Amino acid sequence: MSVPVTATCLCGRINETVHLEGPLPQHKRICHCDTCRYTTGVLYLSAPTLASKPDFVDRLTRYESSNNLSRYFCASCGSHMFIHVYQGDKWDVCSGVVDQIQDGSTSPEVYTSHEFVDDTIDGGLAICMLRNGEGQNLELYAEADNEDCVPASRYTSTGKRSVVEDALLSSDNHKTRLRASCHCGGVEYYITRPTSASKTFNSPWPDLIVASQAAHSDNPDNIKWWIREDNKYLAGTCTCRSCRLASGVPVQTWAFVPQANIEMKDGKPWQPDFGTLGHYNSSKDVTRDFCKTCGATVFWRSEARPELIDVSIGLLRAAEGARAESWLHWWTERISFCEEALDWEVVRTLAPGLKTIRKE
Repeated sequence: MSVPVTATCLCGRINETVHLEGPLPQHKRICHCDTCRYTTGVLYLSAPTLASKPDFVDRLTRYESSNNLSRYFCASCGSHMFIHVYQGDKWDVCSGVVDQIQDGSTSPEVYTSHEFVDDTIDGGLAICMLRNGEGQNLELYAEADNEDCVPASRYTSTGKRSVVEDALLSSDNHKTRLRASCHCGGVEYYITRPTSASKTFNSPWPDLIVASQAAHSDNPDNIKWWIREDNKYLAGTCTCRSCRLASGVPVQTWAFVPQANIEMKDGKPWQPDFGTLGHYNSSKDVTRDFCKTCGATVFWRSEARPELIDVSIGLLRAAEGARAESWLHWWTERISFCEEALDWEVVRTLAPGLKTIRKE
């Protein structure tokens, strides 16, 4: 049997019915490989299996990320939508663009395991998602999920770093400048450490800290919430509909970085147009930037706070690992716009698990 679902890109140019292999929910693994992170800009990827190839896939941009598979995204808004695995001619739909399940199911998938966790070095979000919404333990695999599982303790702050990575982490360059790059390399930039210029402006509270549905987001006391006491940038998770559709992943991961602390490869100040960067205005005052070649989500920008930019954490190349904890202070008290989550399997899994990163 197959189950019809609606797959939608952010701009709405693609809004079509596709058929998942049924019954639902599918039991699926979560991928944490470098390729998935660098092509989406997010820290993991999950993709339910389709019953057949979408007949409209030629309307999307194809990016061959390896000799094994191609990824398809919308050229207008950057939404990652489909994955074609050559072996077995298998087609998957990125779970974040599933916008409606027509049989009434609450989720298209139930997570069963994590694979390629070694690529993250620090465990990424896998160590925050050790149980699924049904209370079952999720096994972790260093590489493919047909190998022996590994304990979560394998991914401590130093457990998976190599000698080369340790040298990078201790180097003066990594201490002062953090590289970010998409998979194809068409978008590359650097983040620098907070300075006095990082605090010269005011910004309203983000939904991550102050729920927009529950309280007013004004910041009359001019609190510099994006710079934490440990002199790191605030980072967190978001499940709003726009972020889900833009990345193709149910949970987007953002860091809040002042424009003054983002610079080009040659050290020049940040500029809104460089490399293969494309742009989509997802609302009147919001611009989302993505790579036009590989589709990676790069930035979120708002006219309400032009001096502060959301950077997609999946593109950061920190020596200590995917969560870049020598640079980022993770907020664990709330998932931003959790009320908009379509897949509550994700929220039930991730919300309590975030406490393993940090206690506020």
